[in-house]
Amino acid sequence: MMEQIFQTYINKMIGNGLIENGNALLGLADATIDWSCPDDPACETLAALFDHLNINALIFAKPAEPYWTIIDYLAQNSVGPITPNDCETRTFLHDLPVVDNLTAEALIPILKFRKSAIVKNHGIVTYGTISMEQPFVTFSSVCFACFVKFFSDF
Repeated sequence: MMEQIFQTYINKMIGNGLIENGNALLGLADATIDWSCPDDPACETLAALFDHLNINALIFAKPAEPYWTIIDYLAQNSVGPITPNDCETRTFLHDLPVVDNLTAEALIPILKFRKSAIVKNHGIVTYGTISMEQPFVTFSSVCFACFVKFFSDF
């Protein structure tokens, strides 16, 4: 059952041009945490998020091009969070926090107050409290917001 859910959202992300195949790790918590790729070393780090946040679904993925180059450029050159000025981002995401490392210690304080975090040189972490649809929509929104910000700024 979980594998079917994982594949549905991976296919949606690929189909929407958000990721390339093999660049996403999805996690769902029920009695235990199930992972789309249980051998991925990031599972250990990201499992701590389920223990410290009120979440049951998580996506950690490196966006496809051109999103990844744009997002990583903005992350590398930001001082603090990325602050797109489009209405949707200001209303639903507020800002886009950036962390330097893929560690629970870096992510937990950010994700207590935001729906996503951009991890420099790695990708985007998003979560949901109810279903995998929530982190999927947030992931898509982060990609779009960064795309708009980049072209608005430059």
